[in-house]
Amino acid sequence: MSDLAEQPKKRNNEKRKQTRARIEAAALSLFMTRGFINVTVQDISNAAKVAPATFWRIFGSKEEVLFPDIPALSEKFVDTLLQRPEGESLSASMTEAIKTIFMGDPTELSLLRLRVMVAGEVETVANQIAIYESKMREVFAQGIARRLGITNHLTPMPFLVAGLFLSYGALLMRRLPEMPLWTEKEFLLIVREMNTYLAGTVDFLVAEAPISEADR
Repeated sequence: MSDLAEQPKKRNNEKRKQTRARIEAAALSLFMTRGFINVTVQDISNAAKVAPATFWRIFGSKEEVLFPDIPALSEKFVDTLLQRPEGESLSASMTEAIKTIFMGDPTELSLLRLRVMVAGEVETVANQIAIYESKMREVFAQGIARRLGITNHLTPMPFLVAGLFLSYGALLMRRLPEMPLWTEKEFLLIVREMNTYLAGTVDFLVAEAPISEADR
């Protein structure tokens, strides 16, 4: 009975996911051809063949279209991190999980580059990035804690490591507008550089901060 009850919810979630993807694709095309500030929600709705009310049920603003669905991203990130080989270093596992998030979907890569470009011109996008990074820090910290078997939410190490990846990643992302033909190859080079730079620090933190019974 419970499985039957869950089926409508699963269908609705799948339909919402498909509608979101269609809106994102339409918005991305418009943003790239007309420029972010010249595109309205009505334009996006028309291009995606949805009612404006449908747009507002999924997104809180035009700016939010530039950002991934945090719950879906969190699930993908944590699942990838937990599936990495047991003996692999945390820095290497983090790098692979980040690659999985952005390299598995061309739309995510394009939206990533676009929001970095637009942030310098549109204050509301820059403000949204700050909110997004705060949520991503929680996602990263959750994944790191589960990877290391930490259940105590007050343990600072997962948040410290998450902050390192996000801070250095943000610095590297600023290069993206300078790459007019930015592809997965360029993104992969940036992620590898991030891993090279942070590997020693992250693995040192893990080694020097043993997990106590209070953390488990």
